[in-house]
Amino acid sequence: MNISDIEAFLAIADTKNLSKAADMLFITQSTISYRLKRLEKELDIELVKRSRGERFIELTPKGVEFIYTAQQWITLWKHTQHFRESTHYINLRIAQVDWFIAYPFDRFYHGLLTEEPQLKLDIRTGHSIPISEMINNVEVDIGFVVHPVISNQILCKPIFRDPLVLVCSERAGRTGKKIHPKNLDAHHEIFWKYYGDLRIWHEQWWDPTVIPTIQIDFSVPLSFKLLSNPELWLVSPRSIAEKQVMQNPDLKIYEFSAPPPDIVCYCIQRNMPSQQAIPSIEILLHYLEHHNGTFIQAPYMQI
Repeated sequence: MNISDIEAFLAIADTKNLSKAADMLFITQSTISYRLKRLEKELDIELVKRSRGERFIELTPKGVEFIYTAQQWITLWKHTQHFRESTHYINLRIAQVDWFIAYPFDRFYHGLLTEEPQLKLDIRTGHSIPISEMINNVEVDIGFVVHPVISNQILCKPIFRDPLVLVCSERAGRTGKKIHPKNLDAHHEIFWKYYGDLRIWHEQWWDPTVIPTIQIDFSVPLSFKLLSNPELWLVSPRSIAEKQVMQNPDLKIYEFSAPPPDIVCYCIQRNMPSQQAIPSIEILLHYLEHHNGTFIQAPYMQI
């Protein structure tokens, strides 16, 4: 049975009009009539009532009954196509902390897919704790997080670290290459909230009861655009800051004379992954082992 004939019948059943059904499938009315007749001949059943001069057409009782079978046929055909295509690639499910999606993993994923074209990536973002739960529940195969995971069920390995720096407008008039945290007004901060060790360092220098100008889970474009205000400042991973400063020469990067702890990226996976996931995990870990230094620039190198 031809799948295009089934699609033609379902379009007719849906629109009750040959012209509209043809438009839906981007074919001519004569083509859809031909497909309908071919299907009826193969089934040896009349599916549509023929009435001259009628704008809308009706299905025969057998035509109405055949709708469900036709829908099932389409569903099975789609599953078959997906199964056939899936034999030609390896799927890898990844969950990672939000800022990794752009920096510095953009180059990593580009290189990985160039070298391993049979690999298909399903990438999700979130926070470290939910990601570790997704690994534990076998919802994803690999996780990239900023907090170490201590579990008998999960393998956790640090793969690189990224220093945190101060970013602000050059018009802020700050001097020197390094800035001490006590010289910054917490009221004017754009605060990315979810760096765990950063919060401890943050509360060491600024009153935790002070509400910053902006608190944001994560938005690179918005955060750095807001820095056009010379009063505002931001603590950012260097990998993100350098990319943004290249695009906006008004911004400037400073190191801290009393620096916060580096952001450390950990790669996590189940201690005993599913057999289906093992090939894709091995491909990623092999690429990571041999190319880590090529996609992450110094000084935010692998550990």
